[in-house]
Amino acid sequence: MPEQEPISLDERLIGNIREELEAQTVGRGLGLDDAILEQLAWAIAVNLRYAFDVTWAPKWAREVHSWMEADEDMPTGENHFVECLRCGWLTGQNPSKAQAQAEYLGHVASHHPSSEGCSSG
Repeated sequence: MPEQEPISLDERLIGNIREELEAQTVGRGLGLDDAILEQLAWAIAVNLRYAFDVTWAPKWAREVHSWMEADEDMPTGENHFVECLRCGWLTGQNPSKAQAQAEYLGHVASHHPSSEGCSSG
């Protein structure tokens, strides 16, 4: 399968901010709806990018790690991809978790030969 474009810094930043806002909303009973959370995440990300030099640095991923996701928007629900959290590389859409994992392991072998990839779930 062809590789996908890496996730952009802005998408990553907005997503991480939104996840934290969601957690705080639930934990503190703030009652903020999805639209407000999205707007707040976007506004905070824009302000951070304007004022600071923000980079993707997964400090928790000391070695090569990955995560796997099924694209639920696809009709079959069986379109899996894996992201290398060390470098941001994404597999293409794969019909099974096993195929996505195999593509990821090939990436690790060719791009991070001194590291062992962690299995994705």
